[in-house]
Amino acid sequence: MSEAQKPTKQPESCCPSDAESAQKPGNVEKGKVIQLKPDLPAYVVSKPGATAGLIVAYDIFGFKGQSRIRQVCDQLAEAGFFVILPDYYRGQQWTPEKMESQGFAGLMKFIPQFPWKGALETDFAAALALVKKQPTVKKIGTVGFCWGAWIACRGAISGEISAVYNAHPSVHVEQSFGGSETDIAKLVKCPVMQDTAGGDKDTYKEGGDFFKALQAHPFGEHCVTRDFPDMAHGWTTRGDLSDPKIAAGVAKALGGGIEFLKKHLHESATETSSETTAASEESK
Repeated sequence: MSEAQKPTKQPESCCPSDAESAQKPGNVEKGKVIQLKPDLPAYVVSKPGATAGLIVAYDIFGFKGQSRIRQVCDQLAEAGFFVILPDYYRGQQWTPEKMESQGFAGLMKFIPQFPWKGALETDFAAALALVKKQPTVKKIGTVGFCWGAWIACRGAISGEISAVYNAHPSVHVEQSFGGSETDIAKLVKCPVMQDTAGGDKDTYKEGGDFFKALQAHPFGEHCVTRDFPDMAHGWTTRGDLSDPKIAAGVAKALGGGIEFLKKHLHESATETSSETTAASEESK
């Protein structure tokens, strides 16, 4: 990390202390793993004829075996999307064992190993290129969970993304690289929907600085934030589905996120996304 990228203050952890721990997923997966680049695997799943694509970014527990992230990708594909989940960590994901032995101090050393500039941005570009090659895909969105919300919003700065859905967002990962979550919110070029847990930072909630920065865009009226005060950070991908309350919270969050993405990405949607991207360009 260059001197310009070093944080000027102590960055905050991506996860609050009451976050859900890792959760073993089910064994059923509908997609397949491909090599997006020689050193970059990706999980891909789709139904034939998908007219919109989604680039999904996981939480700190990574690509496989510690959350339901692939099952969530399968759910998104069933809703009519071409879905790709790159393994940005290349198998080096955080684990409960690391958390127990290293604590949050260790996590804060782990996160800066994966900068956007010169690293993750090229991985995202590879995923974007693959989605754009799909003959039926017309619009593209991003989806992020916890740490992945940072990737989803970073990707939406490109101008090639038409909608973002984030759950229990940790865009403040940007603090580890000398910026802030609000800096990123000011740069995104499409509508964003986010679902927050009770313990998540107030900045993402109604009246918070991050959300107010989103609302300040020409497309701000189409941005949405919903708070789930009874849910813990990570509930959508790691919460215990045998608990009816958590299962209901997962269904409401992901169901609402899918409807938001359909509204802005499917060909039957209004022209909101293309219009607001153009308006954002004009406002520069």
